[in-house]
Formats: sequence, C-alpha cells, structure tokens
Amino acid sequence: MVNGESVFCYPAETHMSMSTFRTMLENPAPDDAVPYLSEQDNNFVKSFPDLRRDIDSSIPLADEAFGCVPEATNIWIGDERSVSSLHKGIYCL
Repeated sequence: MVNGESVFCYPAETHMSMSTFRTMLENPAPDDAVPYLSEQDNNFVKSFPDLRRDIDSSIPLADEAFGCVPEATNIWIGDERSVSSLHKGIYCL
C-alpha cells in the first residue's frame, strides 16, 4: 500500500540472449541480478516454438492430476536463488 491505496508493481524486465542468460545461471556472480525466465499467458507456446516441437502436447500424469488438458503452458527457468513466492491458477478447457 502506498498512501493507503493498493498498488500493483510489475517486475523488472531485462532482455538478453539465451546464451547470456545461461551463463548467468551457470556462473552466478555475487553482484549480478538473480536471473529467471517467467511469463504467463501460454509463453511456452508463444515464445519457444522450437522447443515445443520436442515436447508432447499432453502429459498424462498432469492431465490426470488436473482433471483436464491445461489451456496454457508456461515455462519457468531459474536456479536456487530464483524463488516464486506466489503463484495461482489452474485453468482447464
């Protein structure tokens, strides 16, 4: 809250090559930011079409656990320093 009003803050975003991102994950420097890739809205399908060709569109264990085929697939990449403290949402078609 700021001055008694609720506010929403977007996370900082930095665009970099995947090779730079991988280097930051594999060789963390004490003064570097904590790198992680996290997006919503079906980002795996939209942002990583080359990887998608190598992954089955359905994972039976997940389909059974959710009771349906999820309508969106998101990818999250980080290391032990990358912590998501809040996540919500399982939506099925």
